[in-house]
Amino acid sequence: MLIVDSGCSKNLIFPEEYFEYDIASYHFHFQPIYCLKTGKIKLYEALLRNSESTTNIEKTVMALISQGKEDLLTLHTLSAVKPFFSDKIKSPLSFSLNFEPAQIASSRFPALVKYFFNRFNIPKQNVMLEITERACSTKMYQSMIKNIEKLITEGFAFAMDDFGTGMSNFELLSQLNIKLIKIDGCFINSAFDNSYSKSIIEMAATFKEKFNCSVCIEGLETQEHIDFVKKLNFCFGQGYALARPAPLSPIFA
Repeated sequence: MLIVDSGCSKNLIFPEEYFEYDIASYHFHFQPIYCLKTGKIKLYEALLRNSESTTNIEKTVMALISQGKEDLLTLHTLSAVKPFFSDKIKSPLSFSLNFEPAQIASSRFPALVKYFFNRFNIPKQNVMLEITERACSTKMYQSMIKNIEKLITEGFAFAMDDFGTGMSNFELLSQLNIKLIKIDGCFINSAFDNSYSKSIIEMAATFKEKFNCSVCIEGLETQEHIDFVKKLNFCFGQGYALARPAPLSPIFA
C-alpha cells in the first residue's frame, strides 16, 4: 500500500495497483496552443488517444468513470507530463491536462495531484489543469468547486475547456480564479454562417478584460478563422490550421 499525505487529519491510502495498471493501448498526443500575437507555442494540451483508430475516447473516459475508476483515469492523465520532468530532463515547455467533473470532485483528487507533482518534481507553473465542461449533479459540482479552490490556494492553475457549451460556465467564472478560458470550437466553425455564433465570438474576445484571464479560441481550421480572431485580439488559438495533435518526445522538449 502507498500512503499519500492528503493534507487532512487522516492520510489517504492508494493501492499500489493504481500505479501499475495496464493501459498500454492508451497514450497521449499533444496539440499546441499558440500565442496569436507572436506565433509562438504557449503550451501543449495532452489529448488521450488509443491505438485503435475506431475507439471513441469520450465513451472510454465516461465508461471508466461509470465504473468508479475516475482516480485511475486521473493518475493516467497526470502521467502524460511525467516524461518531460525527469531527473535528466527539465522541460521548458508548459502543458494542459483535461479532467472531467467526476475526476475533480473525487475526494482523492487534490491528494493525487499534489502527490504526483511532488513525487516527480513537476513545477506547478508548467502545468494547467483544464475543467472539461460536462453536466453534473449539484453534489458533484459542489465537491468539484471545493477541490478546485483547495488546489488554487496551493498554487495550481485552472482553465475552463469547451466554454459556451454547458450550463455552468459563468457560474464557475463567478466562483473561481480561472487563468484561461477556452472557447469551444463550435462557435468559430459556424461564425461565418451564423450571426449569433459570430456575436458570441466577438463577446468572448472581451473576456480577458472583464474576467482578468487569458482566452483561447479553439477549432481554428482555416486561415480565415485565424485572421478573424487575430483582428479581435484573442490571446491564444488552437486548431488544425495551426497544428494537429501529434506525439511529442521529451528529447525535443
